[in-house]
Amino acid sequence: AGAVAVLTSRGRLLLAEYRGGGEKGEPCVMTKLSETPPDVSVGSCAWFGPALVYTESNGAIGMLSWHDPNDDDVVLPLCGGGVGAAANADGGSILTFTEDAAVLLHPTGDPPPAPPACTSRPIAFMDALCVAWGSVCDSRGSRSLPVPVDGARRAVAAAAGRFDASRVSDRALRAMSASLALPGLASNVGARATHLGVGARAGVAARAYRASAAVESARSSQNQPADLTVPRDAMPYSTPASCEVRPDVATAMRDAAEAARVIGDARSAFDAAALAVGATGGKDFGPLVRLCERGVAAGDGSGGYASIEDDVRRKLAEGSAARDACLEALARRAPPTMPPPDGIEAPAGFEVTVGSMAAAASTLATGREAGVEAGLGKEVSRASTLRHADWLGVRVRNTGNGAGGVEGDCSDPGVRSDRDGRGIGIDGWGSA
Repeated sequence: AGAVAVLTSRGRLLLAEYRGGGEKGEPCVMTKLSETPPDVSVGSCAWFGPALVYTESNGAIGMLSWHDPNDDDVVLPLCGGGVGAAANADGGSILTFTEDAAVLLHPTGDPPPAPPACTSRPIAFMDALCVAWGSVCDSRGSRSLPVPVDGARRAVAAAAGRFDASRVSDRALRAMSASLALPGLASNVGARATHLGVGARAGVAARAYRASAAVESARSSQNQPADLTVPRDAMPYSTPASCEVRPDVATAMRDAAEAARVIGDARSAFDAAALAVGATGGKDFGPLVRLCERGVAAGDGSGGYASIEDDVRRKLAEGSAARDACLEALARRAPPTMPPPDGIEAPAGFEVTVGSMAAAASTLATGREAGVEAGLGKEVSRASTLRHADWLGVRVRNTGNGAGGVEGDCSDPGVRSDRDGRGIGIDGWGSA
């Protein structure tokens, strides 16, 4: 059994699984798992582990996952259009991969006997591998086949230390947290991926029991400064009417409220539930009402009801519908629950070393949750090392001028080089 990529003459790419070797009369059965959309014209493809990477006619690079073709996320974009996107070009062919880029061959705009055009395009391999391994597990699980989750988790953990873990998509965070059951690693990576939305980052923090980190992320997204010199109780608080309607933030805050309830943090549970209500525009009081009814798993057996009721009376406006609903819920509160006798196990993946091309930033929260530093202690500010031209494609030294790559290959289209790469410019780089 194994997987095979099929590239048709019409530019369609298929990922199939085969069983049987075809030897001694044994049948070889192939089952298509996924294919590129009809509007995508594929020029070349190559495997990078389980990630099937391909080039498009417009110079873009993507990855075909192992999901069912009906899945909307069957394709993962890796790099936008750039070198090789001329009208008569094919987008380039994948030659090889480096640690952080794909090296492509392109039709050249130089007259013979010019060397072939060759460009380097940056690829977030951590992103591709997480999504690929996650889709492998999801695909096999949906067909009731053995899921290689242990091997996939080891591979992703190794990739996290080898590649830049800050360059990931929200799909990679979801794959780590859910498909690969590595919520701790997803939380650490999410803290570094500051280009992602607060909903995605706060969501993975919540699923790793970093409730206060998720709350601080959402609060910051509502333009509320986290001034460490101001006591927490005196910090400005957004009422539901002043919050932006954000379904993704609302979902993340519901998860954060549940995580805080499990670890017995009544204050963070209330803040998360209130932000969840605010992110719905104040229309859904459910998170606050459920918290007031169930309390938290406090170690002292109190359920945290005293802290919750204090927050309700102080932070919610007198006579508001949310305040009245919470007071009614507190009147029918359930008996207090206790935390697990053995405590809460740290989510898998916290121990993984994470590689990142970023510098450390200030910590916005303190304390400890579930045996792990709380808040945004692992937050970093990304240090950009890529230029706009890098994303479009940088011409490899001593190669020709790629058709359609005027800006991306950093070369002057009017400069021509001979076969050994020595042209009018310096070291074969043209006049750039």
